Amino acid sequence: MRWSKFTIFLCGLLLFTGCFSSQNHDPHAERFETVHLLGTVGVHEMIVESIEDKLADAGIKVEKNFFYWDTYMAKARQAILNETGEYDVIMGPNSVLSRFMRSGKLIALNDLAAQVGLAPDDLYPQILNSIIFQDKWYSLPYLTDVLVYIYRPDLFALMGIVPPQNIAQMYETARLFVNMNWQFPANIRRKKQ
Repeated sequence: MRWSKFTIFLCGLLLFTGCFSSQNHDPHAERFETVHLLGTVGVHEMIVESIEDKLADAGIKVEKNFFYWDTYMAKARQAILNETGEYDVIMGPNSVLSRFMRSGKLIALNDLAAQVGLAPDDLYPQILNSIIFQDKWYSLPYLTDVLVYIYRPDLFALMGIVPPQNIAQMYETARLFVNMNWQFPANIRRKKQ
């Protein structure tokens, strides 16, 4: 009998402290769906930062996991191959993640490609080959590399040629420099024979 009174007292105490606890309860926290994201430090961080407020307005909270390349690659590979379920979204370059397209472990993104207006005719064939497999989009282009060429006017003047204006001319100009057996970086002194 003594234990039953003690048990009732204990349950009452727990109920009382639970009802009048000083811990703050945030009713807004329950309205969010959390998305676990894996990406690399740098560009992926900036992309997520640029859309984070819009996602929050839609009720989506992003748990960000950004790592430098080696750690990122190990985590991405493990998550995809072992189907850990640790990440809902894995951001990464096509050159790395495209090898998983044939595995059946990636989700097709055709609906998102259509939503943002991407059409295969808008992209170069080299890009298409790395993002589309069996008519399914497995990656969306989000970044463009811009190539900048800096040249030394004195070397072009020495050779009597005009700097290249396109990729084909640049290739031919590079062949001229290689045939002259100059050192890299471009140096007017010739390599010792």
